[in-house]
Amino acid sequence: MAKIIVLVRHGKAQLRSDELPDFERELTEAGVRALKAWLPRAARLLAEEHPKSIELWTSPAVRAWQTADLVADEFVETLGIKELETIEMPCLWTQDLAEFFAAAAECESDVVVAVGHNPFMEEAVAQVCGQAVPLATGGIAAVRVNGEFSNGLPSEGRLLWVMQGPEAKRWKSMVDVEDVIAEAVDNVEARREAFFADPQDVEAAHKYRVSIRTIRGLLSFIEPFLQRDQYIRLQRDWKSLVLPTSRLREYDVLSAEVAQLEPRADALLEACEAARAQECDATLATLSSKSSRKCLERVCEQSRNLVWKRSIEKEGLGSRAIAKRFERIVEDERKDLATLDLADVERTHDVRKQAKQVRYAAERFGSLMGGEAAGAKKVADEMKAVQDRLGALCDARVNVGIIDEFSTKGLPDEALWALSLLRAKNEQYIYETLRNQ
Repeated sequence: MAKIIVLVRHGKAQLRSDELPDFERELTEAGVRALKAWLPRAARLLAEEHPKSIELWTSPAVRAWQTADLVADEFVETLGIKELETIEMPCLWTQDLAEFFAAAAECESDVVVAVGHNPFMEEAVAQVCGQAVPLATGGIAAVRVNGEFSNGLPSEGRLLWVMQGPEAKRWKSMVDVEDVIAEAVDNVEARREAFFADPQDVEAAHKYRVSIRTIRGLLSFIEPFLQRDQYIRLQRDWKSLVLPTSRLREYDVLSAEVAQLEPRADALLEACEAARAQECDATLATLSSKSSRKCLERVCEQSRNLVWKRSIEKEGLGSRAIAKRFERIVEDERKDLATLDLADVERTHDVRKQAKQVRYAAERFGSLMGGEAAGAKKVADEMKAVQDRLGALCDARVNVGIIDEFSTKGLPDEALWALSLLRAKNEQYIYETLRNQ
């Protein structure tokens, strides 16, 4: 009786090590995702053979069982089978060809799907077809065995189709990107806790802001690969969590400049610190609200569970795609810098923000860019210099604005004089920067 045998090499597994027995090696996350993306194609090919009954066999090794579970899930869905029981076959681990084919000959099903290891899988194909067919991890070969079995081995057969295993490294890049984002989320939570523990610590407040700006920049970098609706929600929620700290940061920058004035302006510094304390209370109240806490929980969870575009889920995300995205944003930023008119306040702010995003991408994703990784460090340094240069101008403008709004009620004359001096100093810096651009 003619029989189809589908030989499946297990997916990408953990690396071999002295600490981990070979039998217990598991599929990597990238290996699982690659198989999930690949198996529907194999199921559709098998469906074209109109199988009446199927048996699923697996090696007892952990990675083979995990692969078989994925095969079962996909074949049940695609082929319309109610369930597909997995049968453990030790011969697939011991790599006994004669025992395997003898069991296949006795099997009453017209299709046997066997999950195992190399070199057994390649040798089994060669035994049926008379020629070697390489199978990478996750590779699948379907053969039709015709006629009788001789001495437990098929006497005649032919190759129906072969699917080489998917490049798991393309899904490994996806997993690595998710790890970077998850680490950024962890950092936000840690920085928020540090800020709440000591709200008067200027550096703690600043690091909390930077942590959110960082994750927003990282999400902006991977925007082309993400499902659009989720990306919009993530950016909206993260922005809502950082906005309440904006005014607090402005007071911190102003206070730092006041502290450097000569002669000292203690009365003005005291007034700045009082205004800062009042703004800090308002910030803490906003961030402690029920709606803000729920927003934080929601956005952290969603950021740890990114929804990729279907095409990315299907084909993976290679290092070259990441490098091309990086090349594009670097090119765009350099073009914007070349044509930037520093007198355009809004545009200067946007270009500075973009420089931060490029820098964060270079620092966090540089190692995922393959051959382009070496240049990422130089770009990060370049963008840090741009960020500092434009940041000084932006801060001067913010200082002028906040000085104009600063309450002068009750300030002594020396404090009023210091405030005017500080405004003039920032105006002078803005003027000289624009004149020398």
